[in-house]
Amino acid sequence: MRPFVLLLCLAPGAASTGPPSQADLARAAWLGDVDGVRRLLDAGASPSARTPAGSTPLGIAAQGGQAEVVALLLDRGAPPDARGADGFTPLMQAAASGQVAVARLLLRRGANPNLRTPDGISALAVARQTEHLAVARALLDAGAGDEGRLRRAPAAGAGAGPLTPGAGSAR
Repeated sequence: MRPFVLLLCLAPGAASTGPPSQADLARAAWLGDVDGVRRLLDAGASPSARTPAGSTPLGIAAQGGQAEVVALLLDRGAPPDARGADGFTPLMQAAASGQVAVARLLLRRGANPNLRTPDGISALAVARQTEHLAVARALLDAGAGDEGRLRRAPAAGAGAGPLTPGAGSAR
C-alpha cells in the first residue's frame, strides 16, 4: 500500500522544478501520507493554501480522519478555523464525517467549537444531524453552545425536513 500512496503523491506536478502543487498536498493530506505532506511543506507548499475548489489541506485531512496530518499541518501554521468554500471549518468537516479523534485534536489545538457557517450551521448541529454522537459529546465538553441546530424548511407538500450541510461540505 505504501508504494501506491507514494505514486499518487508523486503524480503530475510533483516532479516539476517549480513550487509543489496544492493538488499534491491535498492528495497527500487526504491519504494520510504524513511523509509526503512533510516533503511538500518542506519544498514550499503552504499549509493554508486552497485547492481550486476552495478546500484547505487541514479541512481535507480532518474530514478523512488523518490525525497525524492534521497535527503536522497545525504545527506548520495552518489556521485551525480556516473555512473552505462551503463555509465549513475543519472541525465541522470532522463532525460531518464522525472523526472524533480529529475533532478532539482540533479542539485541543484551538479550534472554536462555536463557529457557524454563513447559514448558521455549527459543528454541533452537523454532528447531531449526522448522528455522530461521540463528536457531539466532545463538542459539548469543549463548550459548544446548544443553539445552531440545523433549521427546518418546508418540504414540497406537507411537513418539514431537516436541512443538510451545503453541497460539497461533506465531501
